[in-house]
Amino acid sequence: MPISILHCADTHLGVETYGRTDPATGLNTRLQDFSNSLRFTFQTAIDEEVDLVVFAGDAFRTCDPTPTHLREFAAAIQMLGDRQIPLVMVTGNHDAPVSFGKASSIDIFRTLGDSCIHVIENPTLIDIHTSGGPVQVACLPWLHRSRLLANPAFEGRGETDTTAALAATAHREIDRLAGQIDTRRPAILLAHAALSDATLSGTERTATLGRDPTLPTGAVARPEFDYVALGHIHRYQNLNP
Repeated sequence: MPISILHCADTHLGVETYGRTDPATGLNTRLQDFSNSLRFTFQTAIDEEVDLVVFAGDAFRTCDPTPTHLREFAAAIQMLGDRQIPLVMVTGNHDAPVSFGKASSIDIFRTLGDSCIHVIENPTLIDIHTSGGPVQVACLPWLHRSRLLANPAFEGRGETDTTAALAATAHREIDRLAGQIDTRRPAILLAHAALSDATLSGTERTATLGRDPTLPTGAVARPEFDYVALGHIHRYQNLNP
């Protein structure tokens, strides 16, 4: 039986560039734009009766969203919870705090007691029971530099070495997760990561070039995964046609 999936990422709630205050609601119009788009996305999942929604990171603009931003995102994901549609979210670079060990911006959603919401902050393989059958989701959240810098072995290393080490760590984690896959059942890789073959948007070329750890497409386009759901690059594209 086929499994239907809705894949989205990088909503960045909290961006208010070019917005103004809506006198009717008191909210910034750009926040309303982003919130309405997220609700439209999840309403599409409901209308299409998908089995699973995967969110590939960067729910908010920063790792410390305001109560208003949290409310908007919570109201949107509650739409899925009301219909018992499972949602799996991994943390992106904007969700994760710089200081290792602190809570991410989406960590609070794991405490709400909704068994349909799964928030993943460390590389792991989880089994999700959907209306269409079981699905394996191999999760690779953004690997923040603070994870390495907390290790004394990386003390004093430059940015180039740290970036290369992060990419190597991500590659190893994907290998490890792929090795745990039961190929008799559907499997997805859900990752917030940059691929070297990806086409960047105009602003991303200057913001991320040389700073983000990048992976070759072959690192994720593996036979163990039936679908690879990526976030981080703000341009829709299919790197494995």
